[in-house]
Amino acid sequence: MNFPPTAYLIGAQKAGTTTLADMLDRHPGITVADPKEPHFFTRNWARGLDWYRGCFPGREATLFVDASTSNAGAPLADSERARRSPLAGVPRRIYQVSPGARFLYIVRDPVERTYSAYWHEVRTGDERRGFREAIEGDGAFLRVSDYAGQLRQFLAYFPLARFKILRFEDLRRDPEAVARECFAFLGLEAPAEGVAPPGARNPSYTYNRLGRAVARVLPRDRVLKPASRLARNLLPAGWYARAGRLLTRRIPPMAEADRRALEDHFRPRNRAFRELTGIHTGYPE
Repeated sequence: MNFPPTAYLIGAQKAGTTTLADMLDRHPGITVADPKEPHFFTRNWARGLDWYRGCFPGREATLFVDASTSNAGAPLADSERARRSPLAGVPRRIYQVSPGARFLYIVRDPVERTYSAYWHEVRTGDERRGFREAIEGDGAFLRVSDYAGQLRQFLAYFPLARFKILRFEDLRRDPEAVARECFAFLGLEAPAEGVAPPGARNPSYTYNRLGRAVARVLPRDRVLKPASRLARNLLPAGWYARAGRLLTRRIPPMAEADRRALEDHFRPRNRAFRELTGIHTGYPE
């Protein structure tokens, strides 16, 4: 039995987890959850293990991988509201279910990750505020980029040796090499034919005016995303890109004042993460 899962891709959101999960799922010895983010230990804990088992349709002989990025989004403040959050207590729940668990944690320059996460929420229609107002009003944008803070939650239950820390920048540069590192960490041989996906799965874009109008009429997850996947598979690359430009635009560059403020905010947190893991996550500390 390979359930409950013993391998978890815990995040960080907007740091290449979709691409990495896709590569893991191409390995014949791995089954990634369907959906890849069941969010069992955060939003769906009350549904129980029988529900969770249904998220892994693969053979029992394969290694089950849960790729829920909400697992590394815990509130870091010590308050009653934080303790009541469904995002709190995830490491303890995973330990209860799978005490031998191993973790893949892919991180990205926290300033870039925060900005990308903001535009993701704008694209889905969940965020309408300006960038500065949004990050000041919603602590999730910043706490998900506090990798040391998130990792410490897990280290109360699991040793650091159970974690494979990866960098988004390395994934972009050489996805096959990163995949091979993951397979070795999980005790698997890399497939001879390779597992690299054809291209980026989460490009940085937002909807233009026409795209927003279409998104209001057609449900994104049930219609737009499946239609986009079908078009990607059926259309020549040039036609697909041209069709995408009818509905989307590239996200604008970050204001320099916002960048400087975020760099100052994350500098001590980057240092803490480097001291904890040896991994450097961006600009000079």
